Amino acid sequence: MPGPVKRRLTVHQKLLLAAAVFLMVGGTLCLAQSPAIDLGEASLEELMNVQVYSASKHIQNASDAPSSVTVISADEIQKHGFRTLADILGAVRGFYLGYDRSYRFAGVRGFGPPGDFNTRVLLLVDGHRINDNIYDQAMLGTEFPVDVDVIDRVEVVRGPSSSLYGSNAFFGVINVITKRARDIDGWEFSFEPASFETYKGRATYGGTTKGVEMLFSGTFYNSAGQNLYFPEFDTPLTNDGIARKLDYDRYHDTLFKLAYRGFTLQGVETWRNKGLPTASYGTEFNDFRARNADQHQFLDLSYSSTLHNSWQMTARTYYDRYAYDGIWPYSAAQTNIDYARGQRWGGELQFRHRLLRKHDLTVGSELRYNLQQDQKNYDTNSPALYVDDHRTTRMGASFVQDEFSISSQLKLNIGIRFDLYQRYGASTNPRAGLIYQPWGKTTFKLLYGTAFRSPNVYEAYYGTGSGGNSGYSLNPDLRPETMRSIEAVCEQQLGPHVRLSGAVFWNYLRDLISLQQDESSELLIFRNVDKVQAAGSELELSTQFANGLAGNISYSYTAAKDQRSRQLPVNSPQHLGKLNVTVPLLSRRLFASGDAQYESSRKTLQGNEAGAHALFNVTLLGRAINKRLDLSTSIYNLLDRTYFTPGSGDLTQDSLEQDGRSFRIKLTWHWGARH
Repeated sequence: MPGPVKRRLTVHQKLLLAAAVFLMVGGTLCLAQSPAIDLGEASLEELMNVQVYSASKHIQNASDAPSSVTVISADEIQKHGFRTLADILGAVRGFYLGYDRSYRFAGVRGFGPPGDFNTRVLLLVDGHRINDNIYDQAMLGTEFPVDVDVIDRVEVVRGPSSSLYGSNAFFGVINVITKRARDIDGWEFSFEPASFETYKGRATYGGTTKGVEMLFSGTFYNSAGQNLYFPEFDTPLTNDGIARKLDYDRYHDTLFKLAYRGFTLQGVETWRNKGLPTASYGTEFNDFRARNADQHQFLDLSYSSTLHNSWQMTARTYYDRYAYDGIWPYSAAQTNIDYARGQRWGGELQFRHRLLRKHDLTVGSELRYNLQQDQKNYDTNSPALYVDDHRTTRMGASFVQDEFSISSQLKLNIGIRFDLYQRYGASTNPRAGLIYQPWGKTTFKLLYGTAFRSPNVYEAYYGTGSGGNSGYSLNPDLRPETMRSIEAVCEQQLGPHVRLSGAVFWNYLRDLISLQQDESSELLIFRNVDKVQAAGSELELSTQFANGLAGNISYSYTAAKDQRSRQLPVNSPQHLGKLNVTVPLLSRRLFASGDAQYESSRKTLQGNEAGAHALFNVTLLGRAINKRLDLSTSIYNLLDRTYFTPGSGDLTQDSLEQDGRSFRIKLTWHWGARH
């Protein structure tokens, strides 16, 4: 049996590691001769009590939000060497990750069923819905359409938020806020060589001309990937189980923002082509044709203004397009094509007003029209059409939220949203939060809410009801999934530098949609069959100092139970631990950061276990070398641990080995007035 081929350092990796050491030593010498940065007189209270938008659809202190909220800033993203949105979420309390060599998946508070496509988390970019209108998938890895270097902050709002956002806001909302032109103020260029023959480049411009703020950014990425070993294919006829040059990953994305007075026009375009080395779903092993290709574009126009009597209005209209092509070779003579095309148009209108000095009232409405929801599945060599479904659907919604200041110490946040779907009818979801601040640095929150997720067209209409060979059966009678949640939160600031927060929660999920085998046709079919109950607790300690010293440590425990089997659900770790530390060095221009992540074992689809594991990542960042250059070196999975996560839905792949040790060097040049 061949050895674990991914563990040996290639010549490329050795050169990369040597270059990292050389560059950081050289950078250190330059930094030692540089004057210290004046960090100003920032208030430590302000550093610790960040403001958020996504919890209530307006800016407020995190302590006033009717949710447990985590904010990850651009500074943290840079210092910890996060490469993707998935990396960012992996460092967040209560989140855990999986990777099937095509897409990244996130579980939240003990719930992440394989094949879920991240449908139970709502993903936004500057408030714009990113979950597509075919699979409802939230893209988190290299498939996410925005480069992490143009992210200003990521707001993670835990708990059900359907009272504001509707479907998919089940376990939380992730709102990625991008940078403004003034945050760049000139040109930025970055280049990143990394392990596995990986290269990434980015060019970004931000500036203001005649009152118009303009931001443009473009990124390219190319990775050869790894040669991966799969023991189930270990025969001489299948290359001894080694998939060569099939783990490649290529993408490009562009973003532009134009802002003038209250108007903001934003456009995003991304294309990604990912090789499939896993030979999943019975496809040919080690076949170079196997790949997934995704495209996503959107155009979003928003307007904000203060009207008569201090009414604040926000309006938005948008257009989205999504395309997916899956190439699945089953033999040299047979190739299967999986195809999806989606388009949607929508609009949102929101008003906010302060009433009687005690009520902060927000009302809004939303209309979404799915112009195209097409799915096809067919063979090319011996032509056969298995799936050919075309849909257009509509939905509308309205919501109201009132933040009532009962006293200076006690607030009541109540809201309700009514959604009407053309195919699935109505859903009404309330939320209530009682927020008590008996002392200036102590906050208690008691939260209740419900959420729903409407079935997507893939779950309901991917398949054939009679005589076909798609392997799936139609089920247009699916019902929306629902959830009820109760949570208690305590947040305590211990002096000017330290904050302690804790939470206990209970979630009850009904009518969960999962893939089953139909007894009569023996085809696979999506059905509302599962009920899951989960209770847990979380504890987090955070520190923040003006000189850049920062740290965060958290622990999460979740006891989830499938109500049918009375057992732990698949892909549900009970224990999660996170540690993130940043230490300033050398006149505050050199920073050393490390993060550690621990996960207990997870149950797989076949009833086995993907074992517990601990990962360690380190990053060394040199900032403003010669006033223009940032230089960082990161090592991921520092101890080269071998670990597995459950497969994503294919029963033949019970668990998949994840990446071993890898390296990245990143250079960023700044050209502009600020630099």
